[in-house]
Amino acid sequence: MTDQVSTPKNVHEAILMVMGQVGYVQKSRSPNLNYSFAGEAALIAALRPHMIEAGLYMTVVDYREITRENYTARSGTPMNSTQVFGIVRFTHAPSGTFADVASIGEGADAGDKSANKAATGMYKYALRQTFCIETGDDPDTTPSSEQERKAKTQNAPEASKTAPKEAQAAVTPPAAQNANPPAKSGEKPASTAPAKPAIDPNSAPTVGMVEKLNKIIADAEAVGIKANIDVAKLTVGSMTTIAESLKKQIAARKPKA
Repeated sequence: MTDQVSTPKNVHEAILMVMGQVGYVQKSRSPNLNYSFAGEAALIAALRPHMIEAGLYMTVVDYREITRENYTARSGTPMNSTQVFGIVRFTHAPSGTFADVASIGEGADAGDKSANKAATGMYKYALRQTFCIETGDDPDTTPSSEQERKAKTQNAPEASKTAPKEAQAAVTPPAAQNANPPAKSGEKPASTAPAKPAIDPNSAPTVGMVEKLNKIIADAEAVGIKANIDVAKLTVGSMTTIAESLKKQIAARKPKA
């Protein structure tokens, strides 16, 4: 287990102290949205007590670039979009030392709140990335638009629909034409049992799943990882993501043989 810094002497030790206290912030779902996210309020609630304990505070010292544009949403609503690039400073009050962090935020709104949303996003990601907060969210695995999702699923199927029947037959392997051929003498017939249905990631977890996650959370806390997780609000999908994330953090904390 990594030794915790009891009394930080500078901003770097203070940041490490907070990182040692907060490793994961659970995402939540707003009633009017179809996706979950870790918002600014959740990050501040998890980090603020430990930042105070470490003598650490943050301020936005510069908005270096603000870009605005207008566009029309699919619903026909005129929208305003703002991108903000700025510098956020983390200061260790007792020593006066500080660390500057570059961050970016983007916000869209039909009214006059796009700049506010962009500034909030910049502030939030400065917190999340400075303290290496995990939320179980990987932007690289999430399509950025409906068009991108469709592009991933249409390429191969569309090619097979437009190909001539003769060409389709020529590339269809014999095994696919008869998935369960008659068994030869002395051989056991192929199993015809139906495949086990996949678990719906949006369904409620079973008692066994909850018990396994609670065991992982206990293991995480044993190595100094604070997991602020409300297990009762999780789905199968989010529980699986959280479990894998905590396992990686636990493995990273354990001393190498």
